[in-house]
Amino acid sequence: MTYEQQIIIELQGMLREISRFNPAIPAVIEDGIYGDETRAAVSAFQRYYGLPVTGSTDPATWDAIAEIYRLRRASTGRSTPIYPFETTLDGGRVKEGEASGLVYIIQLILDAASIDFAFPAPLMMDGIYGPDTAQNVAYFQSVHGIPESGIVDFETWNALAEAFNKYNRVK
Repeated sequence: MTYEQQIIIELQGMLREISRFNPAIPAVIEDGIYGDETRAAVSAFQRYYGLPVTGSTDPATWDAIAEIYRLRRASTGRSTPIYPFETTLDGGRVKEGEASGLVYIIQLILDAASIDFAFPAPLMMDGIYGPDTAQNVAYFQSVHGIPESGIVDFETWNALAEAFNKYNRVK
């Protein structure tokens, strides 16, 4: 990996973190390529924070992104791991039609995993286990060698917890 790619990945990581609390900034994949997706996120950041909208990361834009990122990280602190369940989820499974905080957590984990995976359906963050969430869970299951049911059971939850801890660099 080149030095330039490392810098782009760092930029993309900061933008992705900012996008988690600011929906005006689109999430980007940390791939080291300063393509259309990254330009769009930089432009959105510039627009939102009152900088000249160029889509390029000049020193003023870099400094502003780094400052907002630093403030965000300072306010949220270190990531806390999500633990695997030692027993089954609430008597069984989380499936389509349910709405809860746990569904929202599942959706957050899928969003974190989208760094490495292009999910087939839009990633919803609404706490409602609809058809899109079920389709994305089934895809997550297929990537992790779990039977594709689209239902979060014991095995799927443990894989989700492991993925969350990996993508949020929890040790």
